[in-house]
Amino acid sequence: DYVRCHKETKYIFLSSGAVYGGKYEEPVNENTVAMIDINNLDSTDWYTVAKLYAEAKHRSLSDLPIVDIRVFNYFSHTQNMDARFLITDIVRAIKNKEVFKTSAENIVRDFITPPDFYRLIQAIIDYSPINLALDCYTKASVSKLDLLANFESKFGVQYKINKSVDIINATGAKLNYYSVNKAAGVIGYSPAYGSLDGVLQEISNVIVKRSW
Repeated sequence: DYVRCHKETKYIFLSSGAVYGGKYEEPVNENTVAMIDINNLDSTDWYTVAKLYAEAKHRSLSDLPIVDIRVFNYFSHTQNMDARFLITDIVRAIKNKEVFKTSAENIVRDFITPPDFYRLIQAIIDYSPINLALDCYTKASVSKLDLLANFESKFGVQYKINKSVDIINATGAKLNYYSVNKAAGVIGYSPAYGSLDGVLQEISNVIVKRSW
């Protein structure tokens, strides 16, 4: 109701990369089609459907300045380090001087961190009113094994590949959960960091600010 009366005001909605559904055997791009088995919905599909519904509703209001930001992977030194995600699990291993155990599957992720997320938000604010969805991305994605090798070198984390490790995947297993759709560049977004550099900086901030 507010943006109907104030169409210069931008409505920015946090969507998710999960909106695409599917197994993410390859990263998504501008031609990727959302995949939902509507006759056999699993609990891992519920979040996808919720985001898909929200985005569809926003696109139907095409005259209103609504931008959906699809967040795939985000990491900040200010977030809850007790949450069960790959990076937070590694941070706790560093803190507690424990061996980090992980599966042999070498997943690939593109972690956007606060500086580049800020750049994306500012680009939307500075641009003329639009109605569309944009995927988050950085300069480069990173594989799990490359992350671990760098964490070992920089922070001394010890890790062990264990085929029997259970991995939490609330929205389903995702081998390449990131996007190569660079549509946000059209509105002026230009990332300054790759996933590895951004995550290393944020973890350094965690260690310094929390006096570990």
